[in-house]
Amino acid sequence: MDATGSTGSAKRSDWTPELRMQRSKERVTALLAFLLVASTMALTYRTFSMAGQDGKMQDAMGVLSLLFGLAGVVVGYYFGRVPGDARAIESHQTTQMAMETMRDMSGASSTANQMAEKTREIQANLDPDIDKAKRTRAKLAAGDPVDDEEIQQLTNSVLRLQQEMSELQKIAPR
Repeated sequence: MDATGSTGSAKRSDWTPELRMQRSKERVTALLAFLLVASTMALTYRTFSMAGQDGKMQDAMGVLSLLFGLAGVVVGYYFGRVPGDARAIESHQTTQMAMETMRDMSGASSTANQMAEKTREIQANLDPDIDKAKRTRAKLAAGDPVDDEEIQQLTNSVLRLQQEMSELQKIAPR
């Protein structure tokens, strides 16, 4: 049962032209196989009623030999092809899923590289700012005056860091 509660396979509206063509081929193949096997069985039954009639029996055996060969080919082809087609479809679906996964991984790798580059940039800008902040703190601890320019530089550094962090968050996947 699927999410909509129906037990059917695919809705007809979901079928692509290739799937419709495949279904038509399957129906024709099944019909031909059924007709060939059914006529072979009918002729076999009829041949048993000809037992004892040498001329008719020879002709029926010749026709039956031909039909048994054809029926064997049809049955072998049909039952050998169906599993092969199923494996081909499964292989195609697996390949599609692998390609989608690779695209997703490529996008994630690109995002990770962008984030790593932005992090290195932030770190490179942050190291001198931390040194400035330590010097300013040491001045304040020693009781030395701190001028407005130093405080403005620290304020600008914090604002720049805040902006860079915002840019980093834009890169990060949700």
